[in-house]
Amino acid sequence: MDAPPRIDDGEIHLWRLALGEPVNFRDVSAAARRLLDRLLARYGDLAHAPAIERGERGKPYAPDLPGIDFNLSHARDHVLIAVARGQPLGVDIERIDRNIDIEGLARRFYATAEADALAALPEAQRAEA
Repeated sequence: MDAPPRIDDGEIHLWRLALGEPVNFRDVSAAARRLLDRLLARYGDLAHAPAIERGERGKPYAPDLPGIDFNLSHARDHVLIAVARGQPLGVDIERIDRNIDIEGLARRFYATAEADALAALPEAQRAEA
């Protein structure tokens, strides 16, 4: 097995997988979980994927990887995984062709400064941002 990726305190690593073909939700979800399992095993220098549990607010964590935070999101045929050491994080990937309440979504899930920055953009730029 290769040496585990080095991740220092305060660093965030982003991993993106584009399946590149029309796939159904289950296929994308399964591919996302396989990638997450492989990455967490590598970061933890483990022979197998660590168990994943959920905290009281639903955030996933791996008890066998203290200090490693991670989050996963997928949309259509894209998967995004963030891994950090020493800092909680979240990640989200959304289709920009969906009709969603961008500002409402930002106010609910983003930090106040992030939601304010998004709201300050011209309306035509908000969906892509």
